[in-house]
Amino acid sequence: MDKKLSLTIPFYNEVSRIERYTFTQAFTSNADCDFLLVNDDSSDNTFLILNELSVPNSNSTALDLKKNGGKNWAAI
Repeated sequence: MDKKLSLTIPFYNEVSRIERYTFTQAFTSNADCDFLLVNDDSSDNTFLILNELSVPNSNSTALDLKKNGGKNWAAI
């Protein structure tokens, strides 16, 4: 059985920066890695962008937290 790497990445009010991240192409690629994109109760449209990045059949999933607990809490 092949091992896969899973990464949890927290986001908070980062709609203006998400697309500048160099790893965003990996979210929709066939990389041997899974991404959990966690929106930590942002007041902007961060979750909408994350949801668009986690299209069906991609290696990413978007999760929307309704209470901000900080980046450490979002990564747990």
